[in-house]
Amino acid sequence: MSFKIEEKKTTLLVINLDKYHQTIPRIIEHLPNKKGIYITTNKSAERIINQLDKRKIKHENIIFIDTVSKSAGLEVEDNPKCIYVNDPRSLVDLSIKTSNLVSNKRLSGGFIFFDSLSGLLLYNKERGVEKFTHSFCGKIRSWKLTGVILAVKDSINPDVLTTITGFVDNTLSIN
Repeated sequence: MSFKIEEKKTTLLVINLDKYHQTIPRIIEHLPNKKGIYITTNKSAERIINQLDKRKIKHENIIFIDTVSKSAGLEVEDNPKCIYVNDPRSLVDLSIKTSNLVSNKRLSGGFIFFDSLSGLLLYNKERGVEKFTHSFCGKIRSWKLTGVILAVKDSINPDVLTTITGFVDNTLSIN
């Protein structure tokens, strides 16, 4: 698998479901500077950290925003490595927590990795996810960060995918 993520650009990575689990660690390896924010809507931050550790991928400079753990009923509290969102339906809360992290951390030249739109669409209406993504892409540009947004190909309405493609700088399909 070969792909190029451009610095200070927003890239939509569209992948097949069968490539999802093996693609995420490779994306982290390709991110410039490896300093940034990883927003997860599919797995707990703990599971992702364990997956990165098994593959010996460094993540010391990554802060996680976890939208999964609290909604699954896990007793977790914010810590220096992870911020938790109470409910994946609260796109405003997710946006505020991301903005606060960017404001409080020195992420110059860093990244925001969003895993994934498909997860958000489990809890939110398509139009709301489109609006959130449009706003989010604008913020990533204003923060001068590298943005990577993941979408699982067959889990998103093609019309929504087309709309979101218009918000990003690059779209890459990984088969």
